[in-house]
Amino acid sequence: MEFRFIQIPSTAEEYLIRVKERSALLDCTFAFTAESGFADAVVRYLDDPGKLRKLSHVRAITEAFFAETGIPHPKMQFPVWSRSAAFMTDKGEFSLSLNLVYGEKKERVLKLLLHELSHFVLLYQPDYVSLLKLDLECRTGGKREFTNILTPVELYATMLSLGIFSALSEGMPESHRNLFSSLKSEEERKLTKAINNLSSYTED
Repeated sequence: MEFRFIQIPSTAEEYLIRVKERSALLDCTFAFTAESGFADAVVRYLDDPGKLRKLSHVRAITEAFFAETGIPHPKMQFPVWSRSAAFMTDKGEFSLSLNLVYGEKKERVLKLLLHELSHFVLLYQPDYVSLLKLDLECRTGGKREFTNILTPVELYATMLSLGIFSALSEGMPESHRNLFSSLKSEEERKLTKAINNLSSYTED
């Protein structure tokens, strides 16, 4: 895994301009071949026709991801239900509701899971504190109009998840390759729509 911030914007105004201009914010490369433990765990999850082992598959995917990326394994919680179906905290805690795991289609569970794993990649970067400060400014800075997907932490995590989708689409058996290409395209469309809907920036 190769990952680096191009340069974290120093202000919300600079960040907004760069987002609207679609300037480079992140450079990341993930390499998960079909033989990797992570890709194999994803394939096993998708190929299992039953529901009873869905949670064990989710655990296997996360464990393989952290093992291959070298990121410390977090404290994981699986509540029956949670207001937020999937989230992580800045303390390195990870939560995924069983209502999501067993109640949603595998594709949606996988997409949310990989997004949250992307948050952990961010969490262990040296510049994460600077990113959090920028995120706070964007969320609380008066009339700046950011949808949640465009706040810095969420945008960077989404960009990382796109990198994971790309790697998996290359490393997957052909039967699953289109799935990850489709997931990537879906997230890219959401980003494009959100950026296009940004209002012009004005100072308070």
